[in-house]
Formats: sequence, structure tokens, C-alpha cells
Amino acid sequence: MTFRNILEVGFLPSVISCNCLLNGLLRLNFVDQCWLLYEEMCRVGIHPNSYTFNILTHVFCKDGNADKINEFLERMEEEGFDPDLVTYNTLISSYCRKGRLNDAFYLYRIMYRRNVVPDLVSYTALMNGLCKEGRVREAHQLFHRMVHRGLSADIVSYNTLISGYCKEGRMQESKYLMHEMIGNGICPDSFTCRVLVEGYGKQGRLISALNLVVELRRFRVSVSSGIYDYLMVSLCHEDRPFAAKNLLGRISQDGYVPKLDIYNELIESFCRCDSAADALHLKAEMAQRRIKVDLVAYRALICCLCRTGH
Repeated sequence: MTFRNILEVGFLPSVISCNCLLNGLLRLNFVDQCWLLYEEMCRVGIHPNSYTFNILTHVFCKDGNADKINEFLERMEEEGFDPDLVTYNTLISSYCRKGRLNDAFYLYRIMYRRNVVPDLVSYTALMNGLCKEGRVREAHQLFHRMVHRGLSADIVSYNTLISGYCKEGRMQESKYLMHEMIGNGICPDSFTCRVLVEGYGKQGRLISALNLVVELRRFRVSVSSGIYDYLMVSLCHEDRPFAAKNLLGRISQDGYVPKLDIYNELIESFCRCDSAADALHLKAEMAQRRIKVDLVAYRALICCLCRTGH
């Protein structure tokens, strides 16, 4: 509305102002309005720049019109603008999200022909696309190619490969990559820790997951409460409440305080093992921490006490 009012009074906004408006419309997901604004710019003689075309490339990808992108790139070139690194990365990421890896790698090859050198974003998008299709070995080869060409891997590129290997159950390769990234001075983040721990958990290797947590702490890596929650629940589901209780004792020293649902899992697991005394001890601990005992815990305790003749 304001844009039209400005035009009506005879004032011609700059391309920078139009780009800001386009970017705002894109963020609000007003795709149709983006194209209307672009057409209005062309009609009144506001010449787009490379930033305009990069915004519109995002619009294309969001609108699902990636098939028309070659026509759009030709239009860019007719206007005197060559697609730059941002343009190619936007398109490659979009193709990879849609599983169109052939198109993504076609653009990757075109970049070199046009003297646009792929960066970390380009390679990580391609690796992510390969991993989603279960082609982790190819993703790892691309990773080595990236490093060979002088780019330093970051936490995102390492996490992409680690996650891909974990999904395939190849924990040895995942752990090797974790050690490699630590050796390169990159500290594992919460995502790294979670996918590794859950990877071991899915294979039923909870002891390996617990050992990994001990190792991470030795490397001074911060382990989130969500990971501890996952381990506690997994141990309880395997009816190993004493192992869960031992873990709780260790991590409580680091300030970990279990929430209601974790206490319930522990109490239910102890009750399934007919360890009413340990379950009642946990109930008393909840009272000390001012955590209200709910129906789930009471039901488990009463059933256990009845079953054991108390």
C-alpha cells in the first residue's frame, strides 16, 4: 500500500528500498506479492540488482517453482547479472531438500565452469542431500574433496556426516569423526552428542552410550539435560533402574535435577522389578525437592506393594 502511494505522488523508490520490501514479503511468506512487486518495479523503471535476483531465487525455491529456474537464470543474464555464490547455494540447497540431487550436482559443476567457487555452504548442502538418500560414503568422499580444495570443515559439516552414519547404524565411523573434529579444535555441540547417544541407543548399546557420555565429559564437552533424560528413560525401559539410579547419582553432582516424568519412569521401573523400597525412596526424594507426586507414581507404587504382599 505504502509502495503504491509513493509511486502515485511521483516519487520513485530506490532499488535498495524495493529489496528491503521484497525481503520482508519473503520472510512473511507472501510469495505472490513478491512477484507483483517485482513486476511493478520493472513497469516503473526500477532496475533490479544482484541482491534483487537473489531474493527472487529464494522466492522461486519457496514457491516450489524450481523447474522454471533455468528460465529465470537466463533472465538474470539478459539483465546483465551473472548468478553468484548466493544464487547457486540457494538453488543447490533447494534441490537437495527436494531430493533432486542430479540437478543439485549439475549446478555444482556449472559453478566451476563459471568461475564461482563452491564454499562450505555448497558442500554441506550436497553432503546433507546425499546422507538423506543413504549415500553416506559418497558424502564422506565429497567431504574429503572439500578439505582437499582448502576449505576447513565446521561443526555443521561434521554433524551432517556423523548424523548420516548414525542413521545407518555405523557407530564406529561416527565416533571416529567425533574424535577427528575434537582433534581439529571443533567442540561437539548438543546435536553431535544427541545423535551419537541416540545412535547407540537405537542399537540397544546403552553401555556404549554411557561410556560415550563419560568420554565427552572428559573432553570437557557440555552434555545437555535432554541427553541425560534420554539415557534415564532408555535404561528404565530396559528395566535397569539401578543403572539409571547410579547415573542419576553421578550427574546430580553436575546440577542435573530430574523432572516429574523422569521420576515416574524410575519409580515405574523399580516397581516392575518389585523393588518397592527403592521406589518409595525416590518418592521421598521428590517430596524433599517439592516435586508433587502424581497418579502415575502412586498407581505403580500401590500395584507393586499389593503384588509383593505389602
